[in-house]
Amino acid sequence: MSPDDAAVFGVRLAIITVGFVAGAVYLLQRQLSPVYGLSSFMFLAFVASQLVYVAETLWPSLPPGWHHAVHMVSYVAAFLLLPTFFIHLKLLSRVPEPITRQELAIHLALPLTVCVLALVTLFIPSDSILALKTGQPAPGATPWMDLTVRILLLLEFGGYAFVLVYIWLLFRWQRRNCAHMREVFANGNCYETIWTLSLAAVMAFYVGQVLASYFIRDAGLGHPVGPIQHSIIALLFILLVAIRGLQQAPGLYRAPDIAVPTEPQDAPKYSKSALAGDHAARIARKLTTAMADDLLYRDANLSLTKLAQHIGSSPNYVSQTLNEHLDKSFFDFVNQWRIKEAEQLLVGGEDTILAIAYEVGFNSRSAFYTAFKKHTGRTPTQHRSNHRQLQGARAAPNKERLPARP
Repeated sequence: MSPDDAAVFGVRLAIITVGFVAGAVYLLQRQLSPVYGLSSFMFLAFVASQLVYVAETLWPSLPPGWHHAVHMVSYVAAFLLLPTFFIHLKLLSRVPEPITRQELAIHLALPLTVCVLALVTLFIPSDSILALKTGQPAPGATPWMDLTVRILLLLEFGGYAFVLVYIWLLFRWQRRNCAHMREVFANGNCYETIWTLSLAAVMAFYVGQVLASYFIRDAGLGHPVGPIQHSIIALLFILLVAIRGLQQAPGLYRAPDIAVPTEPQDAPKYSKSALAGDHAARIARKLTTAMADDLLYRDANLSLTKLAQHIGSSPNYVSQTLNEHLDKSFFDFVNQWRIKEAEQLLVGGEDTILAIAYEVGFNSRSAFYTAFKKHTGRTPTQHRSNHRQLQGARAAPNKERLPARP
């Protein structure tokens, strides 16, 4: 085994180890949530997708029939990875929408098609498959054999377009998830965004490398992307998924008592609500009292549900009052109270900006800076600096009028 082959084998073995450990951990916890069972299946599919590389290294003299069977297992598993990962992400997300059977069928349509084609190829002689792949005459090959192999070859290239579709779905879903977070969480900083975008970037980089290698190789310029690069990218992907998945509990951020709207998509948002104008005004007064007197905004984990419980109303009514009566989202409503107190603390004391951010309810410096600039048009540092300059300008004339010391 050459040093390059040994390096690739080592990375592939690390991928299988990480995937197997993560899959086993989730499998042991599958009774706690359906997400765990799906996550276990996703990691085991990742392990299966790497088996062909390990088989080629450990058993180079593996009979062609067995080699083809292992290759088909890895081939099908590769098509299962992204659908199961995307569904896994949706079940972990903060948008409380169920996974419907129709949606599940759409995500699994292509993997199941590939699985059927892979099973069909097991009945084709291995020498015929090799000949059909290289475009050579295959004695005894029937038209259905040739069609099956050609479709699989096309899907091998089309699978990368399949990846690009799911990268787009990841971006689209994460944006929708963040929008929902701002409706029900006061600190809707979308921490999952960095994780999701990192995964999407890893996948996009991998697909870009593979597609580039196809065109560059066909142009006779060599093969710029080697197996070691592919292996490292695959390892990075599974590590990111495993680490983040094990950190986040399923349903941790769900607001189960907030009903999913059942109106048609073109209907007004609160068309079926029974909230009257007087009732909304009373809720608005209670919300103001909760902030001004009870200082509820200082709670860094404040949610729409928690606020509704505090004032004795339903989350849906509170959300409607904020959106229609006060013309604010929950996220902006809470943050305006935080910023109002922060402005006073910045000019009335010497606490650090981070300490003030924590005191008024923010859970990070970056979130505080973003919200402060949105509501005031300047950063906390600029606000404090401007106040001190103004105070200095006012004090200067007074110093000039003081009598000189004898």
